[in-house]
Amino acid sequence: YQILKAVSSRLDQPFSLSSLAEELGYCEDYVGRVFRRQYGVSVGRYLARLRLQKARQLLRDTEKSIRQVGAEVGYP
Repeated sequence: YQILKAVSSRLDQPFSLSSLAEELGYCEDYVGRVFRRQYGVSVGRYLARLRLQKARQLLRDTEKSIRQVGAEVGYP
């Protein structure tokens, strides 16, 4: 759950599994394995899905441009 929470809080930031693992105090391989075992997808794929869901919601519910939405969900 700690990994999931950390990933979810990074939607608007560039993602690095190694920096996430370091922040959490674990080895990168361990974080990737645990996450995949628990959620059935890689950390990167999960983050991409979250970003796309958030982008869809923002495009549907706000007047923000595609560029603004992209920046808000971590796609510069």
